[in-house]
Amino acid sequence: MKENMQDFKTAIHSAIDEYYSALNKSIDGLNNHEFKWQPTLQSNSILWLMWHMARVEDRWVNQTLKNGQELWITEKWHEKFNMTKEDHGAGDDIEKIRLFPDFPIHILKDYYDRVHDSVIKCLENSTHEDLTKEFAHKRLGSKKGDWIWGHIIVEESQHLGQIAYIRGIIRGING
Repeated sequence: MKENMQDFKTAIHSAIDEYYSALNKSIDGLNNHEFKWQPTLQSNSILWLMWHMARVEDRWVNQTLKNGQELWITEKWHEKFNMTKEDHGAGDDIEKIRLFPDFPIHILKDYYDRVHDSVIKCLENSTHEDLTKEFAHKRLGSKKGDWIWGHIIVEESQHLGQIAYIRGIIRGING
């Protein structure tokens, strides 16, 4: 069982590192205007998507898997973003996305780096029991730990694809 657990952790760690590295490559060199640009008035920006990705991981890992408080709250990131403790992006309508606050990009990068570190630490400390344990979720009902890790990878990969696509629209195929 211990070998299987290590194999699981290695696979999840590899996937998380791969999309995190690809995210950093996708945002490299973008300016403020490009971060905030929306392909249409009904679309998300790279800035909003990246913020939402960090919030997804923070909530699933620090609030749900660790049964604790999100870094967003404990480290007062919500104040640095001029947002509420409850903001996370799921269910935001286009008006809320258009009114997304203006903040320096480095603050978002710093927050995501802190979240990423906490995600890796949680994964490294996970046990077999953590994977089979049921966790309550307000919208999705009861989910097991292994489902949550898989969901994080799927959701983050989808958003990463959206970011890469928007960057391609802005800068072209080789941009």
